[in-house]
Amino acid sequence: MRTILVATFLLISLGNIHAATPTEQHAIEQAKVSNDDFSKRAPGKVAQSGRAYADGSTLVHELVVAVNPNLPNHELATWRDFNRGVLLPKVCSMLRADEFFKSGFQIRYRYVNLDGYLLDDFTVNKTACRGY
Repeated sequence: MRTILVATFLLISLGNIHAATPTEQHAIEQAKVSNDDFSKRAPGKVAQSGRAYADGSTLVHELVVAVNPNLPNHELATWRDFNRGVLLPKVCSMLRADEFFKSGFQIRYRYVNLDGYLLDDFTVNKTACRGY
């Protein structure tokens, strides 16, 4: 009886696994490339470390940055605006050249401070790239 239950559970579990779409597979491959790049970088003044992972067709870059935890909200907003202003044109240009961009590939940026507090979280996709 136990063997039948285990076999049934395995079949149900395997049935829930779906093959990654080409765009999802591209996100997985790009996460590997990004993690390789992150592993080669020495910590900078602001960016301390980074990791990348795929979430469906989204490549997520999560970066730990050394930002004063007592930074006033208006200064944090200025930092966010500046950072996005620098990144968006470059990333949009790069994504437009990516064959998977048309099928939904996008990049999400998450910035946390050394204490794990979320400083910024935004996605660069077709909508975000309209103005660039």
